[in-house]
Amino acid sequence: MKRPILLLLSATSGYGHVQAGMSLARSLRKLVPEWDVRHENLCDYASPLQRWSIERLWQAASTWPGFRSVYGWLHRWVVTDDLLGSYFSRLYRPIGDRLAERYAQVDVAGVVALHPGAACAAVWWKRRQEFYLGVVATDLVVHSLQVLPGVDAIFADCRSVFACPAAVARKREGRINLTGLPVGHAFFDLKSQAAKTAAFHVVVSFGAKALRAAWHLPTLMKLVSEQTSLTFTFVCGHDRRLRARVEYLVRQRNWSKRVEVVGFARNMPELLRKADVVIGKAGGISVGEVLAACKPLLIIEVLPGQEEYNAQVLEAVGAGRVLRDYVQLLEALDDVRNGTWRIDVVGSRSASGIAAVSMEIAEDIQGRRLFTAARPNERIASTRLGLPAGFKCQIVPMSKTSQ
Repeated sequence: MKRPILLLLSATSGYGHVQAGMSLARSLRKLVPEWDVRHENLCDYASPLQRWSIERLWQAASTWPGFRSVYGWLHRWVVTDDLLGSYFSRLYRPIGDRLAERYAQVDVAGVVALHPGAACAAVWWKRRQEFYLGVVATDLVVHSLQVLPGVDAIFADCRSVFACPAAVARKREGRINLTGLPVGHAFFDLKSQAAKTAAFHVVVSFGAKALRAAWHLPTLMKLVSEQTSLTFTFVCGHDRRLRARVEYLVRQRNWSKRVEVVGFARNMPELLRKADVVIGKAGGISVGEVLAACKPLLIIEVLPGQEEYNAQVLEAVGAGRVLRDYVQLLEALDDVRNGTWRIDVVGSRSASGIAAVSMEIAEDIQGRRLFTAARPNERIASTRLGLPAGFKCQIVPMSKTSQ
């Protein structure tokens, strides 16, 4: 007997969506082994032109100085207006049709979208094939592309901004699951994390693609040169040119004892465990990781769009600061070193991260499949999550009760 499929759909426009998908897939395979959990890339179903626009166009529009303000204005206009978001979702209809053709003859238990475009495509797919559709917000915002008609459940961090009227209405009605950002289990596995170093340590990271890192490199090199008592780890992601350039500067200036340069880091929990502060941009995966590690984030770059909301929330909860010049950067570092800035991350459910998201998804899909529409209020009870025990949770059906 073939197992029902649970499809996690992310996109390679940003590593945060992919990382969330990989973490969720790993967790759900342990949690519900009776499902065939698959993680796929939305772009694999796009035409060459549309794939290029998803993976590259937004990067160019959000990083080139001449286009940033226009892109930011357009993005805010679309995601805050329900009607515009609905019209924009039509661009993903061909992808949804290809997904429907691919899975037409199999039992799809559910689809979980980890990217706004994936949510749009899945909504169109759902018009041809009935399944459970969940959306996971990998940034601190819930917007119009994530609350489209046909979305059964939304999973977001408790501190998220609800950017459009439909999202506000869903929250008011209690129809948004406040589970936390989906970061990896390793952030809660203290045994796998390195001990804190004696020296004040700074981790510099601009995400997996290191967008706009080269733009800020002169400022960062000035900081390393002047703050000789600090140690640094530069995470260059997949940008080989950036890594080569930083390594050259470190060798040239004899900073090798104070500065470590790495490429794409698969050990971010260990790196953040050693860090006193993180400098970089407000990408979704970076924000989730610093919140999970309870480390302050000094934001020196904000890309238009979701990162504006991420930065706004971090400042509001006291976990980050948006810095506009070198003087503000020095002042923020002094506040951390002197103990005048201590972060207190709020939100009891946010700490459980990936485990809470996985459990809620499993409960929602199981509840939809096991019970009929005539009894919609019945749910499945489960062992509550501790940390880091997300993998070992078992789903246990409650005795059925009439409404």
